[in-house]
Amino acid sequence: MTYEVFEVIGEIDDGLIDRCLKEKKAPRRKKTLIWIAAAACLCIAVLSAVVYGLIQGDVSSGDDPSSYLYRLPPTGGDSNSWFYEKFNLKSSTISGEWFDELGETVSDWCEKYDREKKSGRLDTTYPPLVKFIKECNITKETCVKVMEQMRINEEMTGLNPPIHLTEEEINVIYSGDIKQINKTFVSEYSIYANGKIFTPEWLVNHTAKDYRREGITYGQLKEKVDKYYTRLLEGTEEKDEFLSVFQNILQELSGQNR
Repeated sequence: MTYEVFEVIGEIDDGLIDRCLKEKKAPRRKKTLIWIAAAACLCIAVLSAVVYGLIQGDVSSGDDPSSYLYRLPPTGGDSNSWFYEKFNLKSSTISGEWFDELGETVSDWCEKYDREKKSGRLDTTYPPLVKFIKECNITKETCVKVMEQMRINEEMTGLNPPIHLTEEEINVIYSGDIKQINKTFVSEYSIYANGKIFTPEWLVNHTAKDYRREGITYGQLKEKVDKYYTRLLEGTEEKDEFLSVFQNILQELSGQNR
């Protein structure tokens, strides 16, 4: 099968999912593509504000993202996904190779994921791909096999950057160490500190005192602001306000060990 990755940024298209769930009698080629699309919609879509709250809820005890002052609204794209996401792309992608290897196991898991999402019971402790591997009891040998096929397909199609898991990343997943999983798969836009992930949304809504308590340094924030946030906020109504908040935090942190 030709290597294909479907990435949908924005709210999950429930209509698409419903249509996919009705296509189980389709020919294998058609059904494979349909379920890959469904898996991608379910697993790498950046969810609505309610689900964003669930994603952030495990970052800091007692935190309630719904009460945050500074927010970026989900867009149709979703061009603001970087502001909320905890995990990187490769840990949030279920590619066609998984369906080719496991078939209905993938589609059944997608249905379960969808039910949990709709009921508000979706556990976002782990990245979607890690959650899939754990909940479906995928053996390490199977994971290695799928990743090798992904690697071959990526080389054939010239996909860059590649999203197959390396041997080291596979070992991290199967170690079950949540701190190492967070450290390995943290989004490039978020900050990892002391076993936890802090998204840009968390960072702009907390004080320098909170940063110190969580072990987030001046250097970590400055790198993100300079490398990503200034550019990504360009053209938004919130740019000046958010950057001012970050600069004030950096000023307060400037006295600590960088």
